[in-house]
Amino acid sequence: MGLTQRKLKVLEEREYDKLYEKHRTAWLSYAKGAFGYAKDFIAGGHEPRADDVVHALLLALDADERLMKHQAVSETPREMQDEYREYFAEYVVEKYRQSRGEKS
Repeated sequence: MGLTQRKLKVLEEREYDKLYEKHRTAWLSYAKGAFGYAKDFIAGGHEPRADDVVHALLLALDADERLMKHQAVSETPREMQDEYREYFAEYVVEKYRQSRGEKS
């Protein structure tokens, strides 16, 4: 995993970056919760790896109505929705890590 330039370009073309900015506080809150979950339950109290946080975050994103609506409005093909949701999770985790002063 990891947010590549290609994935970032797909997100920008589909305006997921605008979705992020519109609800930045909510996405960062989700990421903070996912980070805590990953730290406590996956990494044994140690700093979790970004991919572990992404997996935890996907649980919340799977049920988020804003993201589902965005995917419907942007006409994201059904077969690509899971893949784009994962890209978006990687994007949110990267933004969260940047907000904590971590390097990407």
